[in-house]
Amino acid sequence: KDGELDADRKYRVRNAIESAVASKYGWLAILLDSGLPVLDVLLDFYQGYTFFTDGQRQFMAILAIAGIQHGAISAMLAYRHGKGVPIAVANLMTAGLVGFIQETSACSKTGVVSQLLIDHKTLEAVESAISWGLCGYSTLIAGYLRGYQQLPPLDKATKWLSITTSLLTIPQSAYATSKRQIMESKQLYHFKDFTRLFSCEQALLLSYHFCDFASQLILLPLQLVY
Repeated sequence: KDGELDADRKYRVRNAIESAVASKYGWLAILLDSGLPVLDVLLDFYQGYTFFTDGQRQFMAILAIAGIQHGAISAMLAYRHGKGVPIAVANLMTAGLVGFIQETSACSKTGVVSQLLIDHKTLEAVESAISWGLCGYSTLIAGYLRGYQQLPPLDKATKWLSITTSLLTIPQSAYATSKRQIMESKQLYHFKDFTRLFSCEQALLLSYHFCDFASQLILLPLQLVY
């Protein structure tokens, strides 16, 4: 029993040190977490406008519901973590953008990724997946289904940009969640190499999440050919 307790103690100490290193908030992650949410929200507003002007009200409604849901849950998160009513209301009005940026700023000062930031990443990924699906589908059917005309160059460019931001946002969020689960679970501890920054294992895990999502757009490049 003493041997088991000693081994468990060593695991806890080693895991605490490696978790602290894995939770370090690097400059690249800070840059992505500061820029992608802002760009995503701006693109969502523009996509909602184009859906409205093109008479595609069903797409606009889905996008609006996603934004409202994101804002409401972000507001509840902010209030639960003691951020105050003004921040909660700001989250509700900006689809969670204010809370995301504020938590990114707080984590950049401490140098450690918080659970609240991971929660914001998850919410952003859910909304991003919805806008990704809408932009991908509306691009696929443009000019092929009755009532859906070919997209103007600007609309096509912004939809592709929205798809690209989603392909960055969603795998990044999935990776952050996977890393936290690995570091907090003794059963998954043998996967710890996948949490090391700039390692081959980290690249493999990110590539897995990226390819798992990007593969669903296999038909989209055909729009560039035909």
